[in-house]
Amino acid sequence: QAILAQGSQAPSSARPFGPLGPQLRSLMGCGCGSLVLSDDMDSEAAKILRRGDLRLVSGLWLLSQSESYRVQRLQELPREALVPPRDAAAMMLESRCDEHRHDEHPPRVLALSYRWLTPEHPDPEGIQLEKVRHFLKSMVEAVFRSRGEESARAKLDIGILWDYMSLPQHPRSESEKDVFSRGLKAINRVYGSKERTLTLQCIGDPDGSHPYHKSGWCRFEEAVSGIGKQGSLLLAVEDRPKDEETQPTHACRFIIHPGLAVLEAHGLDDIATRLGSEYSRLSPQQDWKELCSKASSARLPPVHPEDMARLLRSDEVTFTNKSDVEMVIEKYRDFFRKMADRVTRLAFDHRVLPGSEKTQCYGKITWSPEQFRLLGRALGDEGGLQRCGYLGLGGVNLCEAGARILAEALVEARSLKEVQLPTTIEDRSANGYGMRFRNQSVEPAAVSLLSQKLAERSVEVSYCEDLDLKASG
Repeated sequence: QAILAQGSQAPSSARPFGPLGPQLRSLMGCGCGSLVLSDDMDSEAAKILRRGDLRLVSGLWLLSQSESYRVQRLQELPREALVPPRDAAAMMLESRCDEHRHDEHPPRVLALSYRWLTPEHPDPEGIQLEKVRHFLKSMVEAVFRSRGEESARAKLDIGILWDYMSLPQHPRSESEKDVFSRGLKAINRVYGSKERTLTLQCIGDPDGSHPYHKSGWCRFEEAVSGIGKQGSLLLAVEDRPKDEETQPTHACRFIIHPGLAVLEAHGLDDIATRLGSEYSRLSPQQDWKELCSKASSARLPPVHPEDMARLLRSDEVTFTNKSDVEMVIEKYRDFFRKMADRVTRLAFDHRVLPGSEKTQCYGKITWSPEQFRLLGRALGDEGGLQRCGYLGLGGVNLCEAGARILAEALVEARSLKEVQLPTTIEDRSANGYGMRFRNQSVEPAAVSLLSQKLAERSVEVSYCEDLDLKASG
């Protein structure tokens, strides 16, 4: 799901993938620079980080801790556990574009979305920490590989937003209460950043009694992250994956990264060893891209503030602290209001699925009728995204029930000028490269119905397959 700021246009250049680069641009709406415009919310978050009101935990420090380590309150952390405020602010404003490789760096801010497992301590047995550390090793390696000229820790570290370690916890002094209040203002901005942060959802039910989607805070974080992020920046891990020993199938060359001393200083010899070998691949970030494909979270429609308020006040979700309910509702209203002022394009593209170096795999998103209703309300109701002029549904499986709901709701979306509808797309191959499409279930009757209703409103209708053929021609 991609949202572009008002007046911005998707760039003509994108990351290459053999001879199929133009097709990928059409299908995914991604590429170097597609969402790298300066964003006011990123700047606001950077100011709060620079003041030290919200702290980021050092990823290198966290990985250097023993297996018996358990996360601590912010007030108990040693100084070296935290990214210096000035460096944290720089991470929040860092460009991810690699102009030499026409590729994108991984972001260096990781925002965690997870269930607290007890009211007193979020992760007393280290269940969530184990998953985070396993993911973090791959992210650190990707950051180092993408920044092959850097040698300073400040340029290679990852800052982690982990609420228990990022904000003062109970019991708080009066001054800590003030810091907590100011730091909370940056939370939705960090989760909601379009391209400078990665949100990692620790989903599932880690101890059998705390399912992720039963948490009001988790639903808030998911909704805020899902409005504007690129697909590769909203990831979900359920269980810690087993370590898999894979034999390299590519020619290898040995390299000396100028930042190896940083890893060795933190006792991260395993990452340093892997970093010393580079395989001949289409991209040095291939392993990272494959991980992001496997962990890519299913894209959900934006949620109107009134629908979010109903959800958070209902029995569907719980809060450890009941007094948080109205505060979270207001935080979401504030965030959504800011997004409504910016959004002119909203696109739900194909999900990237695990593939190979020469075969990219994609799948469509499947929504329930209720989720189509949420999309319609977010676009058509008062207080919704009523400046949105373009809606792309190319990566969505459209059913007849969903089409009827949308056709009725979009009548109120006064600014809507163009809608891209999905079609079933055939697999492609050229010069040894291929594209495969899975999970496609587009009902022709649904496409026809919605197309007719939109035409009656003089809304321009385009089709994902038409754009793809145009791009590849």
